[in-house]
Amino acid sequence: SRSSDFCAPLTSFDWNEADVNLIGTCSIDTTCTIWGIETGQVIGQISSSGRVSGYVKTQLIAHDKE
Repeated sequence: SRSSDFCAPLTSFDWNEADVNLIGTCSIDTTCTIWGIETGQVIGQISSSGRVSGYVKTQLIAHDKE
């Protein structure tokens, strides 16, 4: 049964080095989600449509193309 709102296969995930209680995931449905490890709750989410929910403090870092 797919009763969960979060059932698409993951394509990537990473720990937050500044706050080890947060993890970020990306899924095949092009949704990126920030999870609180201690609670298992969604802290923030963005979809390919640009819809953002929640509040996440971010730091953007530019990378040079090789």
